[in-house]
Amino acid sequence: MVCYDWRRTPLLVSTPSGAVNVRVNFCVLIQCAVNDKMAVSESMKGLLLYLCICSHVSTVEAWELTLLHTNDVHARVEETSNSYGKCTKPPCFAGVARRFTKIQEIRSREKNVMLLDAGDQFQGTVWFNVYKGAEAAYFMNKLGYDAMALGNHEFDNNVEGLIKPFLQEVKCTVLSANIKADDTLAPHISGLYFPYKIFDVGSQKVGVVGYTSKETPALSQTGPNLVFEDEIDALQPQVDKLITLGVNKIIALGHSGFVTDKEIARRVKGVDVVIGGHSNTFLYNGTVCIVYHRLLLFNIYNHSSFICQPGLSLSLGMRLQSL
Repeated sequence: MVCYDWRRTPLLVSTPSGAVNVRVNFCVLIQCAVNDKMAVSESMKGLLLYLCICSHVSTVEAWELTLLHTNDVHARVEETSNSYGKCTKPPCFAGVARRFTKIQEIRSREKNVMLLDAGDQFQGTVWFNVYKGAEAAYFMNKLGYDAMALGNHEFDNNVEGLIKPFLQEVKCTVLSANIKADDTLAPHISGLYFPYKIFDVGSQKVGVVGYTSKETPALSQTGPNLVFEDEIDALQPQVDKLITLGVNKIIALGHSGFVTDKEIARRVKGVDVVIGGHSNTFLYNGTVCIVYHRLLLFNIYNHSSFICQPGLSLSLGMRLQSL
């Protein structure tokens, strides 16, 4: 287990009426790379490397939020060897059982915990080949996810292959603000995914808005009845709606890759945290940086945002001062 405590870097959550100082613990549940061609250091070779980015500033009314997030799980249900094959002898890594144990441990210790997934639960092992996504719904229900953004691989078996085994079975809120169904499909998929969700977390409201790569039709089997809009164009109206509803802590959860994640942080007004997937971008590993303030990104509205993407190759959320 590795824990990074960046207490010197306050996370400033902006509100319509000004700024509120809060403490947010970003706990990234890391599943190591499944691509055996990818170089992985020893410090990365756990099922879960539990990395906490902790920001603290004293407040009049203390409120803490712990975010647990995964992405690009790709049906990695079972534990694996250190070469990502079948584990026949210790040490073994990964697997849903270890993830469940760590999540329960954190939930027992922290008061306000959210568990989020940034897409691509589908595809990757024999579990998906056999169960077609039903295994993802089953284990996500067992782990108690709060929300998930749709990834491109969720459409690998067409829309019908997403609806029946997964959307109709998973209990968490499935999100994507930029996927629009036409009149033919809408009656069959309406109410199975949403642009955003407002969560009551302790004494505060937290909004989570989802997005999916607009390139998904070229990457998967989306069919003729779905339109994938530009992520930023679709996100801003939903974020504006959340702000109008009085939500001042907003997470953009999506599956479009690190380049798009940075653009969302830069251009979408009102987003406080961006949790992404898809590109498995290597963002951080090793000794904590000494110069903490360089990890803060300010968007074009001078609003600070935090970018997270664990990925299979171990990516940790970073604050980037300039693009």
